[in-house]
Amino acid sequence: MAGGRAVAAAVVAVVLAGAMAACGETVYVQQEDAGGPQDAGLEEDAPPCGPDVYPCPPYGVVADNVFEDLTFTGWVDDNQSGDPLDDEFRVWAMDMFYQRGRGGQAKFLYLNVSAGWCTVCQAENRQLPGYFADFHGQGIDFAEILFETYNEGEPATKDFVREWTDYYNLPFPVGLDPSFKTGRYFDKAATPANIIIDLRTMKIWSVGVGWSDTSARATLAALADTP
Repeated sequence: MAGGRAVAAAVVAVVLAGAMAACGETVYVQQEDAGGPQDAGLEEDAPPCGPDVYPCPPYGVVADNVFEDLTFTGWVDDNQSGDPLDDEFRVWAMDMFYQRGRGGQAKFLYLNVSAGWCTVCQAENRQLPGYFADFHGQGIDFAEILFETYNEGEPATKDFVREWTDYYNLPFPVGLDPSFKTGRYFDKAATPANIIIDLRTMKIWSVGVGWSDTSARATLAALADTP
């Protein structure tokens, strides 16, 4: 894997420089699973925790718990390149925390977790570019994780993520989670999930499932008004 951690830092710089709700929800990660297609072993070289690295355990899955340092294969240059996905790029939660601590302006990350077969996810994704336009400049970053394709049970692939991001014209980073490690945070039947993380502490602000435009905009407005 070329570039390892240095590449990951560059990935998250894009996440925080560029910047979710309808079917999902919650996560506890000691990352013991063997991984799935395209993401096996992502946690094997996880860095130690510490004040200047990442908040230490305990980690958890509900509000006020620290979000664990998960990694994802990521789409790294917010819809600007012809081939944005590469197996060697990794997005680490630690890098989000690090980048914020080095001058990033975002206070919160609005992390949407979706699947192609989820019709509510599809409806939400039609609105996500508008949320980004309205709230990205108010201290909120956006990112999305896709765990399955249009066929329920079929793990997400790079090609699917590319197709999805192009179709919905998503202006923020998108990653894939084919082994569904984000399923620790919510029941798949409730997809999508929207996990809001305070980037200053990496604590979970909320974990929500389902989506309506009215409630999503109200949540984003509340985040924008939070010091």
